[in-house]
Amino acid sequence: MDNGTMSKMYFKMTDTIFDVNGKINEYVSDNREVPEKNGTEKMIKILLGAPGVLRVGVGLFKFMDKHGLLPKKVIDMSPFHNSLCISNLASIRTNHIYHHCYEFGTTSVFITLGNLREVAKRKGGEVVFERCIPLGVVMDERICSGSYFALAFRRMRKYMRNPELLELPPEVINEDPDK
Repeated sequence: MDNGTMSKMYFKMTDTIFDVNGKINEYVSDNREVPEKNGTEKMIKILLGAPGVLRVGVGLFKFMDKHGLLPKKVIDMSPFHNSLCISNLASIRTNHIYHHCYEFGTTSVFITLGNLREVAKRKGGEVVFERCIPLGVVMDERICSGSYFALAFRRMRKYMRNPELLELPPEVINEDPDK
């Protein structure tokens, strides 16, 4: 797996943090050993195969995406068709950024992680230093209202402050009735 590759992973709504960790480790291991297994890599190889193919291919994909005509196989391997994109910029020793959401695909929330740092906090009348990982978060407000995003991020903060809650599957899962 090339260090610059974007990869797409699938998770179940019942996955615990341990399930997610296992799936990520397995995915990274599989894609390091056999780069051809990664559908994104295959698609990039084809598009870079001959002069002009990339420009025509990307133009065709953009047109098809805009009109809802992309084949499921392309959507399944496209890292731009997801609900959330996470980029660990600390892995390349870079700080978090506020990344734009793409005009191609369905990415509606983009989160970047930066370098671990110590931040001064007030606790009990004194200043202490705590380790933190800064996040850059960009949300596409076209998919829902700001109040819904606020509720979602309150929930995210709850889990970040109490990560042990992620060790068990959720007690309630609200499925989309239209699916």
